[in-house]
Amino acid sequence: MTLLHFTKPLNPRSRPDLTLLPQDVFWLILDYLTPEDIIRCRRVSLLWNAAFGDPPLLARMLKIHFPWTDEAQSLQLAGALKLTLHDARRLHDKVAARYHRLRKGNPLSVRKLPMCNEIGDSGQHTWLRVPPWTFHASHLSNRIQRGFPEAMWSHEDGLLVYPNKQHHFVSMMDVKKNQLYLVPFVMGGKVVRRIRLHLQLLVIEWAQESTLYRPDHRGRVHGHFASSYDIIRKYDGNWSIVPRNEWQIVNTGHPIGENDRFFSAHNRDYYVVYVWQPSRSLNQADTTPRELLTVWDISKRSSYRPSIGAGEAALAMGEKRENFPSMIARFDFEGLSHIGLRQREAPSMQGLHITNDGKSIIITKCQNTWLSMDNVIGLPRVIRTTFPLQGQGPHRQEVTNLILPPYRSNSNIDASFISPALLFVDDWYGLIAQQLDDNSGVSFCLHFNVLEWFEHADKDDQNDLPLKLTIQTKFKSQVTRENLDFSGTGKISAGENYVIGENRNNQLVIYRFD
Repeated sequence: MTLLHFTKPLNPRSRPDLTLLPQDVFWLILDYLTPEDIIRCRRVSLLWNAAFGDPPLLARMLKIHFPWTDEAQSLQLAGALKLTLHDARRLHDKVAARYHRLRKGNPLSVRKLPMCNEIGDSGQHTWLRVPPWTFHASHLSNRIQRGFPEAMWSHEDGLLVYPNKQHHFVSMMDVKKNQLYLVPFVMGGKVVRRIRLHLQLLVIEWAQESTLYRPDHRGRVHGHFASSYDIIRKYDGNWSIVPRNEWQIVNTGHPIGENDRFFSAHNRDYYVVYVWQPSRSLNQADTTPRELLTVWDISKRSSYRPSIGAGEAALAMGEKRENFPSMIARFDFEGLSHIGLRQREAPSMQGLHITNDGKSIIITKCQNTWLSMDNVIGLPRVIRTTFPLQGQGPHRQEVTNLILPPYRSNSNIDASFISPALLFVDDWYGLIAQQLDDNSGVSFCLHFNVLEWFEHADKDDQNDLPLKLTIQTKFKSQVTRENLDFSGTGKISAGENYVIGENRNNQLVIYRFD
């Protein structure tokens, strides 16, 4: 920082001082200082401490350097004038320290939340992750490199839902307020397969613990269902979790087995599920998998519980049948072939979404192009297919310029697109997950060194190679640190001041930067 030098004192009895300049001149000089400079200047003298800690000045600095933050947006001019000295310094210094830590890659705190073990006290599975594909078109030769199990947790807008080991229940945490809520999901006789929170609607997919039958060596078959819960913010800022309805995931065709793959998505009113089942044919030459996509209307609250056959009881209580969740569209292998979405033995699906307006379904495919002559840098070919939610009307297929990380687990099915401007790691193939906070521009990228990975191809420690976490901010700063805390499932989720992942000890890990 450069100070002004005067040829003669402004006051014969005092030495020249930057803080004695007219306010408009003083504030012009402040435009050249960083928030860290402001904090350092307060340490020079009592006079500088008062001048550089003036509430209107600090409010102005927040709005100039961090206009996207909640702290800056909450400050109006009238509010800035009413700020106490303590509050002004607390807000400014908190935000400045947050971005200092982000630029350095050093969290202020690390919290670990134990999650429930997959095997319960009864010796049976209580939490059973949906198995990932073993082959995928986003990889060279379709063979998945450095895969991960699916994450049994979900995070959206500061709300984290996970299997809480302390309470042996599905819990929801408000990460910002550090408040915990128990989800009213009864665990008895159920095996949870997946948890997803989206648009303040929580969907828990689960199977009945009892086995329907065991057709062959490919595993047991169970009845699969889904339960939904509305997440409602109350007038006091706390949250209420209200059961909405329940439906059977597949009520036609073969039930889902332990080794079958299924992927789903939902918005506030609809639910879509794609089921991929390895061939159960006695003919060993027939390896064609069974595929089915169904769409459900889940918009109405209902007491109908198909898992216990309570439909007649609900009707007897005066509930209308049209309130029950209902299947509104079904695509078998012929329907999927017609719109070019049949996956067969080499899946390429890496995105399944319902538009927020409830009119269309979008399926994204990701294909490796390293052997393609027209793509020498090896970026994937990402194809998006959009078709009407109820299957009536034309479909649209387009090759996009967007980028997806290679498929490494089922958590990649809802992976965010990566803009080429944010592709700041050495090699696309080393990407595992990336999260961008749109409001603040803070980006977290989990990746690994591809060359190092292939150098250890014949060694037992290949999967033990450390991952790397790269953090980028709007200031174009970028820092990379080795990371072992997020190597459990390869999934991260983040806000402006925190990032969440899972380690190999079945613990959720939260890095907080303020």
